[in-house]
Amino acid sequence: AGTRSGHGPPAGAGATPAAADWRAVPEQASGRGVQFLDVVWTGDRFVAAGTALDDGGGVFLDSVDGIAWHRQVGTPGGGRPSHLATGPLGVVAIGTIDDRPASWSSPDGLAWTARAGAFTATVPGEGVVEATDVTATTDGWLVVGRADPPCSTGCGLEPIRALAWTSTDGLDWRLVPDEASREGGAMNAVAERATGLIAAGVSDARVAIWTSADGTAWQHVPDDRMFGVPPGSGLQAAAVATGVADRQGVTVVVGSAFDVGPGGAPAALAWWSTDGHAWAEATVEARIPSDLRAVIATSDAFLATGLAWPGCPGVRTSSDGRVWRCLASSATLDGFSPYAAGASPTVEVLVGLTTVGWDPSTGLGLPGAVFVRPMP
Repeated sequence: AGTRSGHGPPAGAGATPAAADWRAVPEQASGRGVQFLDVVWTGDRFVAAGTALDDGGGVFLDSVDGIAWHRQVGTPGGGRPSHLATGPLGVVAIGTIDDRPASWSSPDGLAWTARAGAFTATVPGEGVVEATDVTATTDGWLVVGRADPPCSTGCGLEPIRALAWTSTDGLDWRLVPDEASREGGAMNAVAERATGLIAAGVSDARVAIWTSADGTAWQHVPDDRMFGVPPGSGLQAAAVATGVADRQGVTVVVGSAFDVGPGGAPAALAWWSTDGHAWAEATVEARIPSDLRAVIATSDAFLATGLAWPGCPGVRTSSDGRVWRCLASSATLDGFSPYAAGASPTVEVLVGLTTVGWDPSTGLGLPGAVFVRPMP
């Protein structure tokens, strides 16, 4: 989510665009031992956020072409940035410092200023506050999140309320006052569109969508049967939205349905709207087993990413939001799960984790990986 690319020509009729195959970027010292979590195109360069495998610390990287990456020295304030957004005022990252929600701001994606404890809210008992996504707005930035009760099992499906904060500089944040429309919900993703903002997440174990003109007052889109677990999937538990993007007046929301306990494979889900209020369910190729975790708008299509599953490598595309098809089936993507995507006018970039070259005996997690392909 967040603002990740420019807008392009009007959406087409739903066909998957022809494309060259994805290829892995060459192994390089700057990316060695880094788990990539998010990436954006600023207009001048790609900026990525991730975590170092050796110490769990945060990492910022940048690249002008998506192939050669420069690892920036340290992360101001320490901590772990995990989500990025870019806009006219620069780049903002959100994540945690000392296990508390934090933000980083940069005019260019190269020099950063950190703000620990940036996102606060009052929650009862030992409740937890989390900042989950960030987007640029017409006059600054908006972060969405959630307040959750203490939890040991089945966490995330019974939130206290959805949260939102606004800022003009990406460092000082103002909590949007509570309102009835966000009670019992959680916002996991947000994006700006021509007429305001769209946020998506979960409420009552079903996908929830909110709209706002300016981020300070939110309306909950009425629930519908399509926002639950799809009929015939065999899943009984929950449906959650995790990504939202807008392109040329079409807004898309992506997510997954899954079982809380072990057993059922997840099902990828998607919806589309032209006004943010009336929604329709999209057709998703290779829906089960698969999931969708993030989505961006490129110059000519939407690009969604999720974990790799048999039959689909975790990358889907749609020119109009109505039909989603698996974009690549190359063996070069085997073992790779894309967490996020970014796009410049000439190249698309996937970042995520891979099992290729992983040595479980080290005790370290999966290594990160980057794939690129020319824009269709």
